[in-house]
Amino acid sequence: MTPPQRGGTPPSVVSARRQVPGPRPTAQTLPGGLRPRVPIALRVRVAESLARLLGGGRSLLEALDDLRSASRNRRLTAALTAMAQGLRDGALLSDAAARAPELFSPGERGLLEVGERTGRLPEVLGRLAASLGRQAEVRRRLWKSAAYPAFLLATSALSLPLPSLVSSSGVKGYLVQAATGLGILALVAVVAALIPTVVARLNLGAPLRRLAWNLPLVRSLYRPRVRADTLNAAAIALSSGLGLPETLRLAGLASADPSAVYACREIARRVEAGSDLASAIDAADFLPPADLLVVTGGERGGDLDVVLVELAEQAMGDHARRVEIALRVTGWLLLVGVMASLAVQILGQAQGVTGIPDSVLRDIERETRGVFQKPH
Repeated sequence: MTPPQRGGTPPSVVSARRQVPGPRPTAQTLPGGLRPRVPIALRVRVAESLARLLGGGRSLLEALDDLRSASRNRRLTAALTAMAQGLRDGALLSDAAARAPELFSPGERGLLEVGERTGRLPEVLGRLAASLGRQAEVRRRLWKSAAYPAFLLATSALSLPLPSLVSSSGVKGYLVQAATGLGILALVAVVAALIPTVVARLNLGAPLRRLAWNLPLVRSLYRPRVRADTLNAAAIALSSGLGLPETLRLAGLASADPSAVYACREIARRVEAGSDLASAIDAADFLPPADLLVVTGGERGGDLDVVLVELAEQAMGDHARRVEIALRVTGWLLLVGVMASLAVQILGQAQGVTGIPDSVLRDIERETRGVFQKPH
């Protein structure tokens, strides 16, 4: 059986495909950027299971059907069904995966194409699963760090109206103010959840990424994550047998960041012109100077893919650590703000309760009219 045109994928991987090219995958009704993603934990399991099934001799279509029959997640089942249909239509895996953007991102689809072209799809899927697993762990750490600021916001909505209990508004006033505060927080949460959809619909992703890459303070949080995604994709592509220039271009696309795409293209151009990799990266200002020494060692030592994985893990660790620090500082600032606001309200309420009523002051003024006037 003749393998597909794009590479030397083993017959077991493509045996269930039609060998007559079929129609190209068509776009689904809802754009991929507007469809919710499959949970990252399930994406890890899909990549691991596909790698295991393909390594055991199952064809790609058979492996997808196996996973689809075992899936209990509606979005995952739909994604696997779309991919399987794409293969039946004659598409290669990377093209079929374009029908399931909620399962594979554009950069990940590029890595699948690398696996097909080099005949090392099970290995690429295994590395992809490991990369997704690291991302899932970082997300868990960040969610834990974000829990405290979220708790403070909810507590402040309930605690700040407490002084109203001793005022004329009483319990009813407190309940109204507390419900208003919680409602505002809920509205903010809904708006935050809708931001990715709005960004995708208005095509604001690229401008916002450029802004995050260049904006002071924000870039210290954002750049390490982009570097981690880029370096990890480069390691996977390089270990699969691609040349360095093509690896760099693919790694830039995998990052989904326009600044990284431009930097990787510039690095690839310089490498093709005869520059060593570390000098090309330095000219593009993509990695910190200390990392260039490690890149030089990997390039000269012949284990560049291993070095890139280590640098990717280091960059991901820097990203997680910096975001955790930012969340802690935000929590402290919120705590100070809530306590200060509560103290001001309590002091103001106490002054209103213990002070002389305005009606009494008016009566005294009428009884002693002219007593406190300045003499002429």
